[in-house]
Amino acid sequence: VYQLVIHFPDSIIGKELIALAINLTTNKTNAALISQDDQLEELINRAFKYNDVLLFRVTRNIAQFGPVTNIDIYEKYMDSLIELIKQSCDNTDLQIELIGTLVYINSEKWDTVLTEGDFLDFIHSNLVSDYSEDDLVLETVMLIAMI
Repeated sequence: VYQLVIHFPDSIIGKELIALAINLTTNKTNAALISQDDQLEELINRAFKYNDVLLFRVTRNIAQFGPVTNIDIYEKYMDSLIELIKQSCDNTDLQIELIGTLVYINSEKWDTVLTEGDFLDFIHSNLVSDYSEDDLVLETVMLIAMI
């Protein structure tokens, strides 16, 4: 499945294939297999390249169900995830997946991220805005609880 996802010829992966990948990565063993070697980084890079919401869902599942050893890889992409969240104001589905991924990154880097950037303002605006979707508010609250 990993090979089919990475080498899919179109920018957005076919619905059936990505649905299979999403479901497979909810299993700890499968998440570990799909994220071994450089495979997780390749998935993340493809997701960034095409802003593929469902592929970001796969990487979120790996963050949730995969091995703790993946934390270094996710830390490497924290700044990029945060930047994409802030740039994707019109795509709440993408924001939900990206914030949902950050929820599972238990890192010492959070102190720096929150004090040096404007991500704290973004979090605040998600909580006080009347226009935020319920799922976005929920993911934001989960992120706050983890931090």
